[in-house]
Amino acid sequence: MTTMKNYMNNMKNDMEKGLDGAKEKAEDVKENVLGFMANMGNQVEDGMERYKEKKFAKNLKKQMEKEHK
Repeated sequence: MTTMKNYMNNMKNDMEKGLDGAKEKAEDVKENVLGFMANMGNQVEDGMERYKEKKFAKNLKKQMEKEHK
């Protein structure tokens, strides 16, 4: 009976270690995803800013050509 109890305790400990490892991996993945999302948000903002600048320059150029005529 003692051998079976030891076996069950060892299995329980192994499962707890495995769960702890899985929790750590999940936390790492979560941090990576959050970092990726923040990076993508910044890239979208930068892209929108460049788009607005180009659109403004294009409109300004059209207006200047129109006034020149």
